[in-house]
Amino acid sequence: MDEGHLLKNPKTKTAKAARLLKANHKLILTGTPVQNKAYELWAIFDFLMPNYLGTEDEFSMKYERAIRRSHLPGASSRDIHEATNALKQLHQQVLPFILRREKEQVLKELPQKLITDIPCAMTSYQRTMYDTFSSQKHVREVTSLIDKMSDEEFETSLGKTDPAENMGKDVLQCIMNLRLICTHPLLVNFYSEIDTGSLKTYAVSGKLQALNDILRRAGIYNDEITGADNDESLLYIDHSRFQLQDFDETVVLQDSNFLENEEDESIGVNATMPSQKCLIFAQFNKSLDMVESLLLKACMPSLQYVRLDGNTSLQQREQILELFQKNDDVRCLLLNTKVGSLGLNLQSANIVIFLENDWNPFIDEQAISRAHRLGQERPVQIFRLITENSIEEKILKIQERKIELSRSIVTTENSSFCSMGTDRLLDIFYTNG
Repeated sequence: MDEGHLLKNPKTKTAKAARLLKANHKLILTGTPVQNKAYELWAIFDFLMPNYLGTEDEFSMKYERAIRRSHLPGASSRDIHEATNALKQLHQQVLPFILRREKEQVLKELPQKLITDIPCAMTSYQRTMYDTFSSQKHVREVTSLIDKMSDEEFETSLGKTDPAENMGKDVLQCIMNLRLICTHPLLVNFYSEIDTGSLKTYAVSGKLQALNDILRRAGIYNDEITGADNDESLLYIDHSRFQLQDFDETVVLQDSNFLENEEDESIGVNATMPSQKCLIFAQFNKSLDMVESLLLKACMPSLQYVRLDGNTSLQQREQILELFQKNDDVRCLLLNTKVGSLGLNLQSANIVIFLENDWNPFIDEQAISRAHRLGQERPVQIFRLITENSIEEKILKIQERKIELSRSIVTTENSSFCSMGTDRLLDIFYTNG
């Protein structure tokens, strides 16, 4: 079974259907066996060998709780000691059945990837709006919960915890609004009495300013393009020229000729390389709308780009991917992270930009793998745009805790059965009687 991490929740239809399959032997392939908590490893093993790690409750009592407590902020030395013992026993249980190979081990010819975090200062309007919104009592209590809990605990507590009475779904809405303000103030309808006309510019967002800078420095867009960039007649081109059928106008493709910049070492991208291409990932479709309307259309109308999100039909999806991969003039692909993080081969791109990051670091890692994969011939540059002094920095800390948790549960030590010493091998057999 490929993408085995999809079995992490036994209550889903996928997991239930998988358990109905009858087989003499079972094999799971996954690059991310543990994304949020140790329980996900139990779910996978319960498909492979039912009850091998006990029932769900038994696993929680023996392993899950101790491991989770040790990764929470403020964990005591006792918590860490108990988690160490629990992890040792868990490793002994699962080690013979895990063959772990990381990409660097099996794809030695794969070019280097470099991840760079770009801190983005809020504009004065963004900061005022963010602080005003954050000062509300129910928003303060929600952000306090995020500080105290791991993300997984926070998600499971949403239905039980109600910081401001009868808030319900407003908890999630509060978090989303804070994230959207970090991208652009126009994404949140907060000041209804304000004339928003003056806000319809990318310059109101520190993050879009940084994105503009990256695209220009990397040579994705060049200021010296011939023609008048403010001429809206260049905005849409004849889609039939690319032999596309029923290509919806919401998927924008723009015409251009490109000149190449000199190499710019300050941003770490060699712009003299031919046909540099860029993937821009965002969590929300409305964020992609803002990138399109305020940056690409308004300031880079001669840039050819395409877009892929949940509203893209299957036919359009295939056309867009082929166009991006094969047409050197199409330099940029906008993607919704949920839609574009799996099942796509985009080796023609050598620059990946995250406008917004996912709570789950492995979703972002899978998105990076769209470009950093077999067939890639150039180093891949990854830029993460992080708004300073905001909820986005909290999201990164949660990502770090999840990565640490995953590495502690499934370590590089889980390389092969042969790596185990005789004493440890006998210990496993004695343990399982």
